[in-house]
Amino acid sequence: MQIDNLTPEERNRRRELVRSARSMMRKSYLVQAEDEMSMMICRNKYCLQVMFSESHPLMVLCLIKEFPILTYGEQMEALNDLNNHSVLGAHGLNAENRCYTFRATQWLDSELTSDRLSEMLYRCELEADRGYEKLKHVHRGGWT
Repeated sequence: MQIDNLTPEERNRRRELVRSARSMMRKSYLVQAEDEMSMMICRNKYCLQVMFSESHPLMVLCLIKEFPILTYGEQMEALNDLNNHSVLGAHGLNAENRCYTFRATQWLDSELTSDRLSEMLYRCELEADRGYEKLKHVHRGGWT
């Protein structure tokens, strides 16, 4: 089914799933900033950007943390290896902003519960911690 061909009922259902998920986030965490598409939350060691799409419906979790950028040779190999072995999401580095990111997409095919949200965030943080540590220790002599 194409997104343009959704029935009004299905569009409303998807809109309600996203509205409910945003409400769950607000109840569970202190939201630092918010607009129509996303919200920003500080959680544990990460800045968490949560983006929503009503048309699909999706929730994208992007964990961001400052990163002392290394030289790119071995580090890019390690980043590729991480992404080749990560089922949950994608790891990235941004040299310009000096940050590490882990991004995971979750379908909102049913109403988000507090327990499910906690599980999603916990699993994402575990994977982000794993990726961050692997990249940080790739080549200790290569800090720029």
